[in-house]
Amino acid sequence: RAGRRWGLAPDDVQALVAAGAAAGLGAAFHAPVAATLFAVEVLALRWFSRTTALVALAAATAFGVMHFAYPPVEPRVPEYDLLGVLPLAVCAAVGAVGGVLAAAQVRLVYACRDAFAGWRSLPRWARPAAGGAVLSAVGLAYPGALGVGYPTLEKVLTGAHPELGFLVALTAAKMLLMAVSFGSGYVGGFFAPGLFIGAAAGAACGTVA
Repeated sequence: RAGRRWGLAPDDVQALVAAGAAAGLGAAFHAPVAATLFAVEVLALRWFSRTTALVALAAATAFGVMHFAYPPVEPRVPEYDLLGVLPLAVCAAVGAVGGVLAAAQVRLVYACRDAFAGWRSLPRWARPAAGGAVLSAVGLAYPGALGVGYPTLEKVLTGAHPELGFLVALTAAKMLLMAVSFGSGYVGGFFAPGLFIGAAAGAACGTVA
């Protein structure tokens, strides 16, 4: 709205939105590269353009300020030695699994949204309550999947939860929580749940390997 008042072109407004989103993500997650890629992908920007350069600059600047003003957020990722044919092959398998889960997550999110929207007998104001009931039931079974889940995510990354069944269930629980939250009308994000789902699924692949 401010951009339109100032007479900025639509492309310039889009650039400011992308830069702001990348800056917020880069600062919150201490991940300027991931924030840049996320903003470019979501807003369908051209990779080699002035806008992408501005987005990258905003993310890097926000990361730099946050890095010196506040210590890195959880989860703390341990160092890994991934040199070798077998570890790289496992990484490729993790990427393939992640792509399948991403496609499934998109379909699950829209399916939940359509299901709640088509529930005519339930008033619109009551849909979050119904969604909250589902979240509570899942949370009672897997409390580590609730919220951002950084403590659970850190344990997964350090190998404290190597059980395959638990990791698969944790991945499925987080996917369901994310979809129901969005579909029932809650305010939630996609970036942090995506990190959680990817880490849990990656840990499951590591257990299998």
